[in-house]
Amino acid sequence: MHVALLIVRLVLAAVFALAGVAKLGDAKGSREAVIGFGVPKGLAAMVAAVLPVLEIGTAVLLIPVATAAGGGVLAGVLLVAFIGGITAAISRGEAPDCHCFGQVHSEPAGPKTLARNGVLLAGAGFVAIGGWNGGGVSATHWLTTLSTGAVLGGVAGTLLLALVAFQQWFSLQILAQNGTLLERIDALESTVAELAAGNRAGDAPIQLLGDGMSGSGLLVGTRAPEFNIEGIGGGRLSLTGLLESGRRVVLIFTDASCGPCTAMMGELAGWQVEHRMQLTIGLVASGDHDANLAKVTEHQLINAGSQDERAVSDAYKAHGTPVALAIAPDGTIETPAVGGRDKIADLIERALSTAVVAPPVRAARSQLTSRVTVPPRRPAQAPAPPKLQVAHSQPSGSRAGIAAPEFSLPDLDGALHQSVDLFREPTLAIFWNPGCGFCKRMVPSLQAFAKAPQTGAPRVVVISRGEAEPVRAQALGSLVLLDPEGGVASMFRAGGTPMGVIVENGRISSAVAAGADAVMALAGASADARSDGELAG
Repeated sequence: MHVALLIVRLVLAAVFALAGVAKLGDAKGSREAVIGFGVPKGLAAMVAAVLPVLEIGTAVLLIPVATAAGGGVLAGVLLVAFIGGITAAISRGEAPDCHCFGQVHSEPAGPKTLARNGVLLAGAGFVAIGGWNGGGVSATHWLTTLSTGAVLGGVAGTLLLALVAFQQWFSLQILAQNGTLLERIDALESTVAELAAGNRAGDAPIQLLGDGMSGSGLLVGTRAPEFNIEGIGGGRLSLTGLLESGRRVVLIFTDASCGPCTAMMGELAGWQVEHRMQLTIGLVASGDHDANLAKVTEHQLINAGSQDERAVSDAYKAHGTPVALAIAPDGTIETPAVGGRDKIADLIERALSTAVVAPPVRAARSQLTSRVTVPPRRPAQAPAPPKLQVAHSQPSGSRAGIAAPEFSLPDLDGALHQSVDLFREPTLAIFWNPGCGFCKRMVPSLQAFAKAPQTGAPRVVVISRGEAEPVRAQALGSLVLLDPEGGVASMFRAGGTPMGVIVENGRISSAVAAGADAVMALAGASADARSDGELAG
């Protein structure tokens, strides 16, 4: 019994000591892990800092007999918390990386992780209960029987082992860096070979778009890192989603506190709309979320996401803001990172000269049909690229008076509806996402509006991202059309959810309103204006 307690204590102490020390060396991964397990972002940094201290403290308490019981209790509390977080993540259908042992070992949390923690919890319970009855054999008593020479020899041996271990670790790091360097050289040689092969075959050569900044950006020809971040205004933004259009992607990195970034937001919105048939332009923003949301809403930007702690920028080696790079339709890096408004504008101009023209949305998935004329692709032997058209007008301003985009979308039962039929009478088009928290809070207002519309109120048509069932369950009481990829929303420059716009007689008659209050106010203002007109008449 006493020997078994000693063994279990030492095993638990080793596990918690390794986990705590490894987490201290992987602060970023630990912070991401606690967020993945449901800890609010505001508390994540504190929890990630305290957790390794508690784990190391648990390991220390488990070794002496006198404190073994307390160590077992603390180990049990931590393990119960770990099991609870993993179970909650699994119930949500998520599998965040546990970062249980920092950079030493990390894997997606799942049944295997639960089973391991369950075994450790049983051991902690055994120590906690057995510790009150003596705690077993002392793990440190034998040290008191050693002579001074033996102690000094042990210390010297330990230092020697530590030095050897450090040398081994350092050698492995050097080998890893060499491996990365060799991979980069191979990718560069492959790109050069493709260029040569293309020229020999008489095909259009691969074009390297932009000169790039010194020390920035991934190697041209390497695979672009995947990301899946929170969309600004609702939904998610991922590389996979941006590439679904089949067009080249220009990824632009900005920051909420960056003055040049703010100055180019109007042009960025114009580029997104004007070149949507040739390029997919995505925005990855860092810094204060509310400030970024205000900019996205003001300029009606689309394909905008908010990154945590510059994680996406670091993955792409995009140093500074504003910075941009191009990604080919096959998901490979097509340009070094370029910085500044002028370089980004030049990058977009070059990208347009060889752009891959594709429909904005896959018709098979969304049943969306666009009536925008697609310009023919420029031949490879064209003498010069087209001049980049810069949008000087603010796209965030009202577009009242212009013809509404024409489209065809299915309702929740699959029946197609044509915009020319929808917009003959005054209509409030609301752009929606059933998973958006702002939209969820707006549901009661929409339901009440549908049950008792104001006199002269416009007809409401909800144009929703996502699948049918989530929005059907919300029972909005109005006609709902499915726009899974947000193609129609982008035509109206609705870069987030909820947003709304009044359309009447096939023409836009209001600015795009952002947010639940603004959308409902737009409906009320429209109704009041028409009622006043009828009374005056």
